[in-house]
Amino acid sequence: MSYNCIKCGGTGEITAHKNVLGGVCFKCNGTGKQAKKPLPKTKKYACKFDGVTLFNHKARNEAEALRIAVAHWKCHPLAPAFANITDESQITVEEW
Repeated sequence: MSYNCIKCGGTGEITAHKNVLGGVCFKCNGTGKQAKKPLPKTKKYACKFDGVTLFNHKARNEAEALRIAVAHWKCHPLAPAFANITDESQITVEEW
């Protein structure tokens, strides 16, 4: 099964790059198709504790964003931003 190329939108060319090999899309080699199903685009999420944003990051969905935030807290528990967090349930994420 093939899918429309995410880079060129299935046209096989990128008009903004006509000056490079006639604008042929390098991702699909000009076919307009790709073999793998495209991944969903990432969104920006804010990692929060008590309503205060600690840091921002990109993820494909809210569950992935929360996993990233909790992993960050576990890797850096002594960081000043995480000083008052005692349990991972205190960390929330919000799309921004």
